[in-house]
Amino acid sequence: MVAERLGVSRMTVSLALRDDERIRPELRVRVRATAAALGWTSDPLVSEVMRSFVRRRRPVFRETIAVLWWRPWAELEALPTAFHRELRRGLQEGAARQGCGIDEFIIPAGSRAHATLRRQLRARGIRAVVITPPANEQTPAPDLPWEDLAAVTVGTALRSPELNRAQHHHYNALGRVLDRLEAMGCRRPVLLTQRGQAHRAYLAAFLAWRGAECAKDVHSEPYFEADLAAWVRRRRADVVVAENDELLAMAAGAGGRLETRFGGVSLDVDDPAGRVSGVYKDTRRTGECAVDLLLQARFRHETGVPAEPITLMNEGVWVAGETLRGGR
Repeated sequence: MVAERLGVSRMTVSLALRDDERIRPELRVRVRATAAALGWTSDPLVSEVMRSFVRRRRPVFRETIAVLWWRPWAELEALPTAFHRELRRGLQEGAARQGCGIDEFIIPAGSRAHATLRRQLRARGIRAVVITPPANEQTPAPDLPWEDLAAVTVGTALRSPELNRAQHHHYNALGRVLDRLEAMGCRRPVLLTQRGQAHRAYLAAFLAWRGAECAKDVHSEPYFEADLAAWVRRRRADVVVAENDELLAMAAGAGGRLETRFGGVSLDVDDPAGRVSGVYKDTRRTGECAVDLLLQARFRHETGVPAEPITLMNEGVWVAGETLRGGR
């Protein structure tokens, strides 16, 4: 509409709105005034995408994102699960796709040591930060100048300050699993879960589920392998739904096979190509989502603790595996 009203080409309007010097200054002023009168506002995300299409090349370098880990990477990489490796991969791929670099930092212990981290971020001109999950919900956030930063956290463990976050959708993931089990004929599922934010979401989904004439039971106390297997037997469960692979293995006991009609599933399958059936959280994708959410805030020039935090969630993917049986 701007082009038609001024009698110029759309390319001229596009260049003028980007303040391109190839367009006469007086025409640039007229284009911007006409666009404002028509209610047009620039969308920086769309503008960057369109420029990338025109260039036919990867986005130019934008900025460096700080990724804050709670332990040295060598320790995290040595852990038995792939969570941190996949998260790191997702953050790196998401940043590269957006034309950003990554600097990794270890969150030091003690509030005094946080001053060093603050100086490092300031010296490198970093304004965007991803905070990875701490070991537990009691861990306080690093003492950073939030008012100067756009920040996103990953997972549910860091509860304060209430930042934008990217995480797994525990509630919906379990709901989809229960619907699948009901369609197979399962009528007596048991849920094995551990205390924490994920536990609350899983418990809510489990208790809210309206399976046809189903008897449901939950075990969320400290586990001992023999006791847990015996508990499952006493409940006469026909399927076990465990929060992770480890709990599923403990429910199977020393024999390694679940004594239930349908076997069992894990809500956090570690190896999507392995034998455990259940939900693969796809932590790599969560890392990519964290970068996308962070750059949205940067494009909007939003810093500080948000008044209305945004949570971006993914439900993971189903893994057929071998531990869920068709019944007998």
